[in-house]
This record gives sequence, structure tokens and C-alpha cells, in this order.
Amino acid sequence: MTDPTHDTDEIPELRSLPRETLPPPELEDHVVAELRRTGLLRAPRGIFRSPRLQAALATAAGVTLFIAGWLAASSQKSSPAPAPQAQPTYALLLRAGPDYREGTEADEQQRVKEYGTWARGLHEKGQLIRGEKLNDDARTLIAREGTVSFLEQPSGEQGPVLGFFLIQARSLDHALQIARECPHLRHGGVIEIRPIDPT
Repeated sequence: MTDPTHDTDEIPELRSLPRETLPPPELEDHVVAELRRTGLLRAPRGIFRSPRLQAALATAAGVTLFIAGWLAASSQKSSPAPAPQAQPTYALLLRAGPDYREGTEADEQQRVKEYGTWARGLHEKGQLIRGEKLNDDARTLIAREGTVSFLEQPSGEQGPVLGFFLIQARSLDHALQIARECPHLRHGGVIEIRPIDPT
């Protein structure tokens, strides 16, 4: 189905042209204005031509958009962000240990600052999940022959757990590397690193 008036070299070029093109908006506006001027096209009539109604509709549309935006934002805030497929989690259990040096109240405040600085550094790297100092008022339960009883002092040479950090690390070696930087070691404490098994 070729047109004999066209050269065969022109046919691919003609086929590459778009089948239809939209006129520029100015041309459409000009044609509509001319049709209205000559009376061939009338302006629409009705309640939507009222300036007050147009202003009311614009206000209603603005309020609707605001409410829709607020609902979308609040639904994003209330739904927890999906946790990234994270690295394994490790618990760093801070124990007193045999060489642990308790300090004065001023020493304790300085230690809190040290630990806080260290923890903020981990947080900035995306490695810290949580950390807490544990209260000294501890109770230990043990079950022997079906009877549950209290232990006055926790057993074990490492001493009681004073606090903990939950961290994310690529591997146990990486967790050990992170724990080596913890200020707890500088104060004679012991850090027990325990991988947390997902349940």
C-alpha cells in the first residue's frame, strides 16, 4: 500500500512522523476566543460562573488537600518504619569484674559522659540499638529440685551485670572490635559479648 506519488526513500521518513500532534495551547485559546467573538460559541452559564461560588469551591478544595496531606503524614508517622534487614544483634553485658574500680559520685558522672560519647558514636554509625545502666538492686532466682529460691549474690567470677548495650555488627569479630572501644574496660570492667539468636 504505497503512494506512487512518493519516492521510496521518503516512505520510512513519513512513517517515522507522529500520527497526530496537539496544537499549541495559544492556538486553541485563540480559536475559542474567535468563536465566542463571532457568536458561534457561547460561554457556559450556570452556578459555577459565580465568583463567590468559585472562591468557596477553591477554599473547599484547599481544605480537602490539607486534610489529605495531614492524614498521609500522620499515617506514615504512626506506622513504624520497616526495620532494614540488619546485621546480627549482639548484647554487650557490662560486668563489674575482679578489677572493677567503683568511683565517687563525680567519677560516676564523668563515666556517664564517657559511655554516652561512645554510644553516640555507635548510634551515628547505625550500630547501636539500645544501652542502659542497670540498677544495683538485683535479685537472682534459682530453681533446685523444683523449689525456687533467691541467691544473695549472683554466682560467677565475672561479677554482676551493671549495664548492657545492644549493638548490630557484621560478625562476632566485628562485635569484639566494637566492644574493645567501650570505656567500661578502662575502669576495670569486664564485657561479655553474646550473640542474640533471632526468635
